[in-house]
Amino acid sequence: MTIWRGELLLILASQSSARKSLLDQAGLAVETKPADIDEPAIQQASGQKNPADIAILLANEKAKHVSASH
Repeated sequence: MTIWRGELLLILASQSSARKSLLDQAGLAVETKPADIDEPAIQQASGQKNPADIAILLANEKAKHVSASH
């Protein structure tokens, strides 16, 4: 049984096995679709230094990349 009740499939735009495992353990059925992006280049081009801002930026870029094919 899953707790995800959305109409669309929940997609993890990451190849992190730890994140996938955490979501599985939380009862969320997810499909993994790693985003093929150049994280260091995106970070450098953004000029961001704050780790939280960098994490948000990269998460958004991964989501945009993967959602373009769905």
